[in-house]
Amino acid sequence: MVEVTMQEIQTLRAKTNCGIMDCKKALKDANGDMEAAVDILRKKGMAKAATRSDRKATEGVVKIELSKDNKTAYMLQLCSETDFVSRNDKFQNLAKEILEVMKKSKGDVEIEQVRDMVLASGHTVAQEVEELSGVIGEKIELTSAKVLSVASSEVLGYYIHSNQKIGVALVVSEGEDAFVKQICMHIAAAAPLYISKEEVPTAEINKEREILKEQVINEGKPEAVAEKIVDGKIRKYFEEVCLLEQKYVIDTEKKISEVLGKSKIVKFVRFCIG
Repeated sequence: MVEVTMQEIQTLRAKTNCGIMDCKKALKDANGDMEAAVDILRKKGMAKAATRSDRKATEGVVKIELSKDNKTAYMLQLCSETDFVSRNDKFQNLAKEILEVMKKSKGDVEIEQVRDMVLASGHTVAQEVEELSGVIGEKIELTSAKVLSVASSEVLGYYIHSNQKIGVALVVSEGEDAFVKQICMHIAAAAPLYISKEEVPTAEINKEREILKEQVINEGKPEAVAEKIVDGKIRKYFEEVCLLEQKYVIDTEKKISEVLGKSKIVKFVRFCIG
């Protein structure tokens, strides 16, 4: 069997958007013939995904499961172009398979590690996603994946919206499961970016302040007055992006910070499709 170079593999990968190992095997099977290797990958349904690389995958599913001891959350977001495909059995089964292999991991895991995990087929998650994309003929992406572990003293909860397009995992210092789920539901609806004002990067605040000030001045307000108006708008900005500053969706008379009691928000992860 002919030997192939890394440059040839990279050329085939650029043509087909297939994985390195798939390209290497195709080139060997084709005795180094580039066009024949492309045909091999196309026949396997792998190369079709390349023609869809510029499309938007705005449908799909979010899946979250907890470990038996409720101390680890396994989260993924698998996306497709259409809702029809996201309801397809092959698509749903792939999401389940990925979630199952994620459960074998230990400690916190990010998406790059999940993509390299090996499924029962012997393919990596990334390869299996590519292959299904080619078989179905639509762009499919694993856009988010995370394994979130918590300390023994912390409480972990989660919520998935009924459409399976929004999911939240939340870690708090203490609290009943029902209350934690309510806060998860709030996060799902209100989409905070940070826990507190202190987490917002200074550069982001300065950029927002600069934009708001220009808007106010363009409205004809003098600069001295503009500063005070901007201060008020920045407070409003914090109420929009910071969880603790948001009005609680279940009781809008109170902020999240006021309904937590002794409990503290440790971290949250929110996945949203579309």
